[in-house]
Amino acid sequence: MHMDSLLFLLTAALPLLYLVRHWAWAPSATRAHTRLRQEWFTAIAQHKGTEVLGVQTLRNSLMSCTMTATTATLAFMGGLTLTQGHWPSQWWHHGFPPLGTDQGLAFWNAFAVLVLLALAFLTSMLAARNYHHAGFVAGMPVESAARRSWQTLGERSLMRAGLYYSQSLRLMIWAVPLALFYIHSLLGAAVAVALFVSMWGWLDVDR
Repeated sequence: MHMDSLLFLLTAALPLLYLVRHWAWAPSATRAHTRLRQEWFTAIAQHKGTEVLGVQTLRNSLMSCTMTATTATLAFMGGLTLTQGHWPSQWWHHGFPPLGTDQGLAFWNAFAVLVLLALAFLTSMLAARNYHHAGFVAGMPVESAARRSWQTLGERSLMRAGLYYSQSLRLMIWAVPLALFYIHSLLGAAVAVALFVSMWGWLDVDR
């Protein structure tokens, strides 16, 4: 296996390792933001007249999710269009090219980028769905029995929405070093290592 293939494995393994760690055990910054959203949702439920504020705040978050989903979709469709001509149809019938070849390296690199973008779209939509649920609860009159009945569901929906949204952003971020791998293998690998170190030790740490 030549050097470019080894660099690709490194570039692809780092986002996989980080994302698995994020899904299994959220970083301290993500946990802090989760607590912030939960306490905010509890606080607005204790003060009459905050229904409009709650709905508007969640609508802003919902708009962020739709923008992320739109960006991921456009990037996915653009990448699929650009790479379609480089993926011979016989690959689908006779097996995909091995990583050790130039064609195989290009194929698996493009495939990894498309997978990350597709997952970014899905997690953004899941976040939007949960923000939507939380918005309905936040819009109920604070002193109503219905609000008290659905308050716990609203808090859980808001927590899930934040986690899904944080995952979608990280998926899009990790698509960058793999995309840069097209330009130069060393560039993609270097950016992946720098991103891994900075996110693990600085960007995702609650200080």
